[in-house]
Amino acid sequence: MNIKSGLYLFVLSVLLVSCGTAPAPVEELPPIQVIVPEEDPVEPVEEYTQELYDETLSQVRAFIEGLNQIIQNRNFDEWRSVVSEERYAIITSREFLETQSAMPALRGRNIVLRTVNDYFTHVVVPSRASSRVDDIDFITEDHVRAFFIDNNDRRLELYELIKIDNQWKILN
Repeated sequence: MNIKSGLYLFVLSVLLVSCGTAPAPVEELPPIQVIVPEEDPVEPVEEYTQELYDETLSQVRAFIEGLNQIIQNRNFDEWRSVVSEERYAIITSREFLETQSAMPALRGRNIVLRTVNDYFTHVVVPSRASSRVDDIDFITEDHVRAFFIDNNDRRLELYELIKIDNQWKILN
């Protein structure tokens, strides 16, 4: 008998013997808990004056009207100037562009976003060129959410805006 066949017989006999014995009890472990760090939840400010609300709503509406014009004119550079650095870092990432490209509206038209300019052209221009602000929620005095109220009285968030150096910027 050569070494190969001897090894084969040994492995076969170990397998046969182990199949005939009861399996060792498995220690049951508690379920794995995935702990996801919570982001700082952004809760709207509950107290603000009517004067502050009216003034801020007026500023935000004016900002959005100007933004609509920028988008309608397809002026990427001007649009870029009103996007916050935090938001710009997100929308320029490969992961973000791939996720957006996978959305049915783009995938159905075989559009693949490769650059932030593609995102502007194929997502921002068709979806945000005629936005209207009907309401705002304060997060802080210089950080608001802007809403559009549709025909079914649903509040749809258009933008999250932040005022930086006395100028509104798109945060989300």
